[in-house]
Amino acid sequence: MKAPFMKRWWNKELELARRQLRRLGKQSYNWRHNRDHPSHADYRRQRNKYGELISRTKREHWEAFLEDVDEDNVWNFSRYVAGGSSDGSTDRVTQLQMTQEDGSSRLTQNNDEKSHALHRTFFPPACEQRDWEALAEYPDAAFDVAAITESFVAEILAGLKKFKAPAKMASQTKR
Repeated sequence: MKAPFMKRWWNKELELARRQLRRLGKQSYNWRHNRDHPSHADYRRQRNKYGELISRTKREHWEAFLEDVDEDNVWNFSRYVAGGSSDGSTDRVTQLQMTQEDGSSRLTQNNDEKSHALHRTFFPPACEQRDWEALAEYPDAAFDVAAITESFVAEILAGLKKFKAPAKMASQTKR
């Protein structure tokens, strides 16, 4: 019996192809400095074959499952087909309640209305009032802050050890 976390479609052929792909991947990595080496083309071909083999194996496994559906496992089949997304999410956006311009509210009926409602919610129109300084109320300063001058920065930089200054000062670059 296979463990519940194992892929039911995995088989020995895929395991051998995976080993060969990893071996070619190591060879390609070892020759990464030589782009013309044939190991890169071999690895790319094997990688494409491996992907095709996985897709074909999954498809064959699904078709075999469909052929074996009987009264014992028909409910599993129904659950797989009607299940929708496997991550627990829904495939669609549910109806949204939107407020109309006259103040009444109603439910959205189609995707265009849902899109419009989401757009209006997340991107409201810009405010008319643009004078934020007049509206803002700032507390009084707790202490005075001295302006940072170029001479103050030069004094600090002069005290640093050699090769520690992050960049040239603006006055030194203007000559």
